[in-house]
Amino acid sequence: MRKEKMNKKLTMYVQPSLHADFHASCSSQYKTISEVVRDLMLQYVQEYKKCQSGKETARSVEKN
Repeated sequence: MRKEKMNKKLTMYVQPSLHADFHASCSSQYKTISEVVRDLMLQYVQEYKKCQSGKETARSVEKN
């Protein structure tokens, strides 16, 4: 993945207890919430792309 300037802001609402637990979990791994959310987003996109490419392969097999 190419380096890009990080200039997009993501705002979300979560329960205070979930935020506190998530913050504590991130801190215990010496990571910021932003780092972990970026990692989760990257992982999600990679999985989605993998599933999409599998669907395309299955469709091309069905057509033949």
